[in-house]
Amino acid sequence: METLFTYFLGPKGENTELFKKLINLAIEWNKKWREDFFDDETIYPENFFESEIYKVESEKLEKIFDEFLKRFEKNLPYFHPRYSAQMLKDPSIPALLAYFVTMLTNPNNHAYEGGPVTTEMEMEVVDDLLNLVGFKEGWGHLTSGGSLANLEALWAVRDFRKDGIAVFSKGSHYSWRRICSILKVDFVEIDVDENYRIDLNQLEDVLKKNNVMFVMANFGTTGVGAVDPVMEILKLKEKYGFHLHID
Repeated sequence: METLFTYFLGPKGENTELFKKLINLAIEWNKKWREDFFDDETIYPENFFESEIYKVESEKLEKIFDEFLKRFEKNLPYFHPRYSAQMLKDPSIPALLAYFVTMLTNPNNHAYEGGPVTTEMEMEVVDDLLNLVGFKEGWGHLTSGGSLANLEALWAVRDFRKDGIAVFSKGSHYSWRRICSILKVDFVEIDVDENYRIDLNQLEDVLKKNNVMFVMANFGTTGVGAVDPVMEILKLKEKYGFHLHID
């Protein structure tokens, strides 16, 4: 357990010195990376950093940044272990460092040419996830969040299947209703049982009476952490041929 203390800032910023050291290392690395990339001269005017305009503008930037930081003091203490009102938690130091360095370099993963390093890292993470769950092959990519990942999944199925409805339980994340609205896909919400899992009998009734292209099973609902009976749903998938998405 104590090993984890190295990798977080801490509820009182106890690990700030290590974080500052690593952030400064990232800044110095970025400076050298920029310096060494090309042999041409600087585009900055001579003696710019002693000029009046630099003095005025840098002071203005510092003032605005100070106001910005003061506004951020109104944020809620997501970082503290006593805070549990939302799913937001304190990001780890490795995550903060990676995010900071990535912002400094500003890659774009829309294509390999736009972000070769981060695209390769994305592929490595996908391989790690495949290995984690025991898949021998597969494909995936990282999104900015769960709602976008869900939207992409249904979007792909809709375009491949061409028609049919989506089905999910009433205990599912609220994004599914919105996603169906965005993609113009009709849907049916299934009741949940006493354990807040999808009602299998009602699910099969819907499968019998409708052209279902997409069934969404929860592997831990947002509200209560309920896990739908995936093995039983897989049996229904073999029988009715829908695409199964596990959220």
